[in-house]
Amino acid sequence: ALISYTQAIASFDEALNRAPDDIYAHNNKGIALRGLGDLQTDLCHHQDALISYTQAIASFDEALNRAPDHIYAHNNKGIALQSLGDLQTGLSQHQHALNSYSQAIASFDEALNRTPDDIYAYYNKGLALGSLGDLQADLSQHQDALTSYTQAIASYTQALNRAPDFIYAHNNKGTALKSLGHLQASLSHHQDALISYTQAIASFDEALNRAPDDIKAHNNKGVALALLGILQVDLSQKEEAIKSYQAGLVEFDRCLKIAPDNKKVRNLRDKLQELLDDLK
Repeated sequence: ALISYTQAIASFDEALNRAPDDIYAHNNKGIALRGLGDLQTDLCHHQDALISYTQAIASFDEALNRAPDHIYAHNNKGIALQSLGDLQTGLSQHQHALNSYSQAIASFDEALNRTPDDIYAYYNKGLALGSLGDLQADLSQHQDALTSYTQAIASYTQALNRAPDFIYAHNNKGTALKSLGHLQASLSHHQDALISYTQAIASFDEALNRAPDDIKAHNNKGVALALLGILQVDLSQKEEAIKSYQAGLVEFDRCLKIAPDNKKVRNLRDKLQELLDDLK
């Protein structure tokens, strides 16, 4: 695969040697470089991946210098910047990652300025905002994180207003709400957190109404119910917490029925069972 990506990039370079203003070749070279960066990241070739993502972004910029209204290039640039931000986050290059996520969001906004009904730009913007919020929360930039999560939820809502059956948007909206609730709970914004967790569960239900065997949605709903139960215990709402824990176990059991060898889900289920046993 590394060889194939490298050869693809070389082919686009050959095309660009003959037609330097070919915006499609610049855009496609960027896509190949981003794919190479993704593979290098998976293989833990981190320095190579940083270079590939940077070169991908430069290729999209070359396309945009020639065609500023090229929607796909704006969107693809945003995706590459988010991937770069994710890698920088993993390498503890926090300031670089904050900048990459911010630039990614700006790229999606550029796409949306030109096509306000682009559901994928809204979705991708939501992903970048969610990742930015996670990093800000880890860096104790709490107010910024609250804003990022709220904006992520709004972006997913915009996508869903245009495509109500967009399962990934329902799932990721739920994830952003769950992250928002977790942060609110840590800041003792208890009532806000209760609302966020409840809305997260509703988002996962929307995904499951459309894809009943979606393991990720079942797992995410189980985690949200567990977090809701923990908060309810802290608020001395014992009966409500028991119901939340029991409902979470149901979701993990559904996951394991579909994928019985999923160790991560089984571990989560076992920990939740312990919480329920201790509460009773």
